[in-house]
Parts: sequence; structure tokens; C-alpha cells
Amino acid sequence: ETTLAEVRNLYDLRGAIFAMACASAARRVGEGAEPKLVRALEANLDRMRTAHQKDDVERYYALNIEFHDMLMEAAGNPKAKTIYDNLVREMHLFRRRGLSIATNIARSIAEHEEITAAVASAEPEGARRAAERHITSGFARYMNILETNDAAGA
Repeated sequence: ETTLAEVRNLYDLRGAIFAMACASAARRVGEGAEPKLVRALEANLDRMRTAHQKDDVERYYALNIEFHDMLMEAAGNPKAKTIYDNLVREMHLFRRRGLSIATNIARSIAEHEEITAAVASAEPEGARRAAERHITSGFARYMNILETNDAAGA
């Protein structure tokens, strides 16, 4: 059983790596090294909105992973992506619970839009901040669900 401290540590670590990757991706967009990234992120966002409208959580979950993967790839840092992928594997089980409530998905999509906008504008610091907010609020959503389940006696 993963303790709460371990969960927080995993979120912190994943957040730091993802924020760094989003900053790198934004910088690389500005340098012209990732000419297809922004369009790919926007297409993913469109599919996410559709999945949310149809209440298709499984589809949303797959698209969410794809969104993060595209940014990790675009950072051009294979070592960081390997570490990130290992963290995600470890977090997979409890993250799924965190995404299973529709209101969370709406919030998560809005955060993805902020990240995409900063990357599209080639703003590394804006991308970093948006990514950090996204991971931090993901942890808050997870905590919220734990507390709700505790209160319900789950």
C-alpha cells in the first residue's frame, strides 16, 4: 500500500519533470524544432473535449496520457522521458481514481489548454508555470477524492 507521503513525493517528482519538459517544448517550438507539436496538441484537446461531452472517461484517460507524452517527447530529453514514464507507471493506479469524476475532467482540460497556449506562444516560463499548476491541482483532486471516499465510509 502506497502511503500518502509517497504519493505526494511521486506527484512532486512528476510535476518537476513535466514542468521542465513543457518549458523545453515551448523553447523548442520557438526555435522551430517542433513544427508539428502545437497542431498535434490542439487536435488532442479537441478529442478530449469530445470525450468529455460523451462522458467517455476511458477515452479521456488515454488522450490525457497521449497529451503528456507528446510534450515529454517534444522536450527532446529522452532520459527525462524514461524517468517520467516510470513514475507514471507507478502512479497509474491511483491517478485513474483521480480522473474518474467528470468535473475534474473539465478542470483538467482547461489546464491542458493553458499549457498548450504557453507552448504555442513559445513561452518557456509560462509553460513551466502552467504545467506545475496542472500537476499540483491533480494532486489536490486526488486528495479531494480520498477525503470524499473516507467521508462516505468507502
